[in-house]
Amino acid sequence: MTPDREAIRADLSHQIDLVEAMAANEPMKKDLRIDELLAVDDYKVHARALWLKLERLHGPIHQAAMADDAARKAVPPFLARCTTLAGKSPAELRALDDEARALQDEHGATRYGPALLEVRQRLSIAMATGLQTCSELEHFRVLQEAQKDRIAGRFAQALKRIDETIPKHPRCEQFLVKLQDERVTLLVSANKAAEGLLDQARNDRRDGRKGEAAQALERALPNFKGLPDEGRIRALLTELRRP
Repeated sequence: MTPDREAIRADLSHQIDLVEAMAANEPMKKDLRIDELLAVDDYKVHARALWLKLERLHGPIHQAAMADDAARKAVPPFLARCTTLAGKSPAELRALDDEARALQDEHGATRYGPALLEVRQRLSIAMATGLQTCSELEHFRVLQEAQKDRIAGRFAQALKRIDETIPKHPRCEQFLVKLQDERVTLLVSANKAAEGLLDQARNDRRDGRKGEAAQALERALPNFKGLPDEGRIRALLTELRRP
């Protein structure tokens, strides 16, 4: 019997839609499903274009799955040790904060990023020796540095500065409002910059400057670490690196 190519293509298209609709916090599940679909010979033979599209999706999703697996092994045991901070000495708290910072640097872009941020905020409060004596000058300096980072395109550094400052000033209500406003402005600016960066990279690829496009994304990537657009930049960079 001659294979029904149209039916096979329609089926694979539907399967790809289902994969793309899977939750972003389940990369392992998506990765396994793509592996299963890529192994279907009928898809590879009779729906070649869609099969190649699926193969292109596989690279960044597989990387995300590997990162999630590494984070799953390292982060939950640490979070369990930080369930309660009561009774810990200043030295113990500092050691936990150092460990949290290292885990955040390595796994902050995974689904465990928010939990690590929350732990670091609690550690900062626990390490504080009572209410800080703040000054308007100190508040101005922190905001000014965050704004300088944002304007210079150092979005990851600006976000880190803001997120590390917030838990240190729990009762500075007006300052916290200003920090949150700056954080929103930062995320909007970073998204706008990422859109421009991705558009330029796609234009360069279309004009035959694939290597230049990849280099530009590699240079810019550290400035988007931990931000919502990091994943899109990494995905396009993965495509550009393919022979």
